[in-house]
Amino acid sequence: MIVAEQKQAETKEFRNPEPGNYLGRLFSVIDIGTQTTMWEGQEKQQHKILLNFELFGEDSNGPLEIGGKPLTVYKRYTLSLNDKSTLRADLESWRGKKLTPEELGGFDLSKLVDKYAMVNVVHNDFQGKTYANISSLAQVPSLIKEFPKGVNEAFLFDLNKFDQTTFDKIWGWQQEMVKKSAEWRNKPDPVTIEDDDVPF
Repeated sequence: MIVAEQKQAETKEFRNPEPGNYLGRLFSVIDIGTQTTMWEGQEKQQHKILLNFELFGEDSNGPLEIGGKPLTVYKRYTLSLNDKSTLRADLESWRGKKLTPEELGGFDLSKLVDKYAMVNVVHNDFQGKTYANISSLAQVPSLIKEFPKGVNEAFLFDLNKFDQTTFDKIWGWQQEMVKKSAEWRNKPDPVTIEDDDVPF
């Protein structure tokens, strides 16, 4: 006999880091593909990526961690290096120098995985909830000589070179972003992709 039992919903402890500048480590770059966005009433198709950082240090509530794991924040970018792009501005601020003409022709984001930056965190309210978001990135001061050991596994997910093992490393809510992309919808063999029930 198969007996169904009511299961208590799991609740995960959650905490926003306070606004401020923190040392962060980029532990994953996630290609979420071509997404539909609205800008000034017009629908656009734009290629997007996510940069996920883990934070180190402390705020007025103590060390930036829960259960021994660092708090994390992310930023979504349009995959563009044009003059006005946020990605270009953050990359140049992080590296402390302008991108070269060669880099503007194609910057390899995998080089940034497992690297450290100063992460400026701000709070934004949306639909009654407060979220911690990345405002900007900057160079780590030269006086910081030693870096804390990273906790989260470092990886890059390239949607155009789909790998199920790497996809499985992505948080469920970010997997859902990938599944909204035009690339995902047009995958030639979607049967091989299993849905998950589960947020340079």
